[in-house]
Amino acid sequence: MYEIKKAESGEKDFGKALFVCKAILADSIRPFTRVVHVEHIKSGSRLVCTDGHRLHVAEIALKIESGDYEPVVTKGSIILRGPVDGAAFPNWKRIVPQTATEKGIVSLGGSDLGKNEHTCEKMSLAFFSIMGKTGEPVNLRFLDDLPKQDLKVFVQEKRHRALLFRPAGEDEGIYAVIMPIAA
Repeated sequence: MYEIKKAESGEKDFGKALFVCKAILADSIRPFTRVVHVEHIKSGSRLVCTDGHRLHVAEIALKIESGDYEPVVTKGSIILRGPVDGAAFPNWKRIVPQTATEKGIVSLGGSDLGKNEHTCEKMSLAFFSIMGKTGEPVNLRFLDDLPKQDLKVFVQEKRHRALLFRPAGEDEGIYAVIMPIAA
């Protein structure tokens, strides 16, 4: 069992782990969609989650043994129980576009799908900005789960393929892959 505490790891590692956990599909019959897949890397650990329509990846400083873990998210910590057996996490690296073209930057800063009209307007603008840059519609809930900052948007050559979102700043240790909505 491992615990990523907001107070101890700082906002950065906790925030990254929380971002990854947003791609979990807790009520799924597919075991790999209910776990955090962890890989040991030189600088710490790589966390990966997918719900089958999107993939979230982040690197954190905490060293965690490689495996698949059941996450328990609370206000101040994320507990990773396990490793659990039988999740059979897929080869997630095949899903990440290797030859993608950057189409620009989308600003998600201050956007939200909550009740505040101003933040919802910003989310709508971000959605239409992505549509304009990529020609692809994406699930608004998936956009809402992305980091609230400027993100680079990458597309593949063929239409209706996965889109890649990376921070526009220096943080290369976090990204999301989102499938467009099928027509």
